[in-house]
Amino acid sequence: MWFLDDGSVGGDIDVLIRDFQTVRQQAAELWLIINEAKCELICDDSEAVKQFQEVAPNVVNVRCENAMLLGAPIGNSACVDAVLMKKLDEFKRLQHRLKLLNVRDAFYLIRNCFSLPKLLYTLRNAPCFASTELVHYDTLIR
Repeated sequence: MWFLDDGSVGGDIDVLIRDFQTVRQQAAELWLIINEAKCELICDDSEAVKQFQEVAPNVVNVRCENAMLLGAPIGNSACVDAVLMKKLDEFKRLQHRLKLLNVRDAFYLIRNCFSLPKLLYTLRNAPCFASTELVHYDTLIR
């Protein structure tokens, strides 16, 4: 699965290694180089990580519970809560400054510029419905 320059490949470790080598080879034919330091292997199996890092030593291993895909958490509920808390902290910093503006201007900035578009992206792409952090958003936005 690919979106612009971000790709995701899944499967058994042998398939992943073969696919990664194919992508690396095809990229080289186009004079492109894969930046392994930006590549992530989402896996909890230490043996699979060891096998993959023999082929691509700079690939970062990410535990399944901390996994993110295109900026949206795909790990467990703790990962979702952590992302929502981080976005809430960003919004809290802005809250005090927004009170200094006209209400309409502040509402426009909240809705279109600051944290709400990013929050909506997260809400659409992650299982946030069970998070208790959303109550804090409601209170803060009101």
